[in-house]
Amino acid sequence: MNSSNDDKLTAPGSSREVMMDEEAPANGAVEQPRPQTKGSFSLWARLGAALAVVGITATSVAVPLSLRESDDNSSSMYVPPNYTTPFNETVEELPLLGDSVLNGYPTIQAFKDSLRLVAESYVNGVVARNVGDKTYENFALSPSFAVGEDVMAMDGDMMNTATPRESSQEAVNDYETNDQEEGVREGDNVVSNGVIAIAAYGDEVVGWEVAGGDILLRMVLPPTGGYSQPYINTLVLHGDYLIAAVSGYGSTAQQTTTRVLSGYQGTRILIYDISTINGGQMDLVATRDVNGDFVTIRVIESQIFFILNSQINIYNFLAQPFNKYSTEELRSLDANAYSLRIREMAETAIPDFVDQATEEILECDQIPKLVALNRWTTDEHSDPIMESYLYNSGIAQSLVMVISFDLQDVIDEKPDALQCLSVSGSFFPTNAWDVKAYSAANTMIMATRGYDYSPARQMTIDSTYLVAFDLTGEVVAPKAYGYVEGYVLDQYSFRVEGDILQLATTIQEGWIIMFAEPMGMRRLQAVIEPDIIRTEPATENYVITMDLAASQSPGQERQMFELDRLKLGKDGEVFTTVRFYPGLAYAVTYQRVDPFYVINTEDPLNVFVEGELDNITGWSSYLEPINPPE
Repeated sequence: MNSSNDDKLTAPGSSREVMMDEEAPANGAVEQPRPQTKGSFSLWARLGAALAVVGITATSVAVPLSLRESDDNSSSMYVPPNYTTPFNETVEELPLLGDSVLNGYPTIQAFKDSLRLVAESYVNGVVARNVGDKTYENFALSPSFAVGEDVMAMDGDMMNTATPRESSQEAVNDYETNDQEEGVREGDNVVSNGVIAIAAYGDEVVGWEVAGGDILLRMVLPPTGGYSQPYINTLVLHGDYLIAAVSGYGSTAQQTTTRVLSGYQGTRILIYDISTINGGQMDLVATRDVNGDFVTIRVIESQIFFILNSQINIYNFLAQPFNKYSTEELRSLDANAYSLRIREMAETAIPDFVDQATEEILECDQIPKLVALNRWTTDEHSDPIMESYLYNSGIAQSLVMVISFDLQDVIDEKPDALQCLSVSGSFFPTNAWDVKAYSAANTMIMATRGYDYSPARQMTIDSTYLVAFDLTGEVVAPKAYGYVEGYVLDQYSFRVEGDILQLATTIQEGWIIMFAEPMGMRRLQAVIEPDIIRTEPATENYVITMDLAASQSPGQERQMFELDRLKLGKDGEVFTTVRFYPGLAYAVTYQRVDPFYVINTEDPLNVFVEGELDNITGWSSYLEPINPPE
């Protein structure tokens, strides 16, 4: 790739605007990218929304190409069933995404009120589906966070995208963990202090003497008592103390009672004293079961941070009991009578859901430092009918939490060291199974992947929702929020230097079918054989710099603000590995060969390619410098 001015895009505004100005690729002009596993695609959803993801649970989906109505076929427009929405004012009461939501909740009751609004909007969607309201059936039947041309999850103003342009680490010894950032320790399956090495194998911990290889430790964790076996996700060695994150022990609690959090008691923290190894065993110093499935762990000095996630099980509480065909009573009711009856039933079911969720999420009767539930958009929507449907499933599909404690408190035998932990986090409108977590010494980044409709491309593309957390205070606290188009590979796709976030993202368009003429959402029901065009896949790879505290919009000063972006790769190529260092980044894109790029990031307002090596054969998935990166 050549980084000269001839290769630069000069169209103003966001990447969405640039794509609108570019010509569509001619057939055959772009090579088909490697297949991606994202689930199956519904044919009608493709016709209605360019690309709707229906094979992945609880992810964002597309809406049709345009909300613009047409004068044609007005007599055959779809007429929805005659019924009253159970909760009409729910959406208007939910806050927009802005600085205030980062402050969380002042009281437990305020938290419960937000959960109630989420539950009410969800029940609205349950009723709509059960009465056969097909007005917005292109949102898909699975829980979804729908967005559209004028109702985008994060609109162009929020993205604050810059105009896209084409295009010292000390050596570690042979036993330390390969940590991404200096001063931020990470977990591993094998850890060592140079004297003893300890490894995790499923439910077993084995330790041996580094010098002679003699086995010093062999322990098997006790059974869970449930349907699953214990599994050691990672180990961290800190001085004489071994920390293990273990999954499986929550299965019993999850079996006995229906839980709101899918990861209820999903992670067990075990802390051992390795100085007491005797007879193949070591002393257990402290243990605690915490909510959430294990994602990763970070250690900064003596502070331990567990990143955990859970899906929000709203279906069993507020969808399954309201299925119109679950009882003879509900089956016999017409649409409006059914809706009114569900409203009556929800008056009991919603408080039960809210109380259960609150009980599971509170820590020692204290509300965690959560990003307050919100609409994940910065502007009011223009379509009043869509307001009732847009949020019926997707405001709180998942909860990602940071649970932290001071290991020194455990060492000092403080009785409540693990009894009352510091908890912070955020609900996300997307699936949390693909959460990415990065941490510098002062800032932690959580990123979840969704699918949003891009009006510029007139199709659904990957999107990444971002929340930054401040690690410098007494408790972890939400710091900033943001959004970028595309997906990120892993933790190495991020780096924070001061208040500057660097990240690498890939926007990958699939093979799609689009209407030759944009059609209004309500007209889709009347269309039988529309004229369509087929476009071929394309990809865009960007290295982006964002300021974590530089937005110019009033009330949105804590919104991540894009400073610059650099486009890398040829048609059809995607990032396969990225690594950031102070002032420098390395990236590899791939389709059939691996171009290798060296990127200068010293000036966050002017990121550029400093060097490149083209046509490396093979597949590159990880980068590690042998010498200091500079």
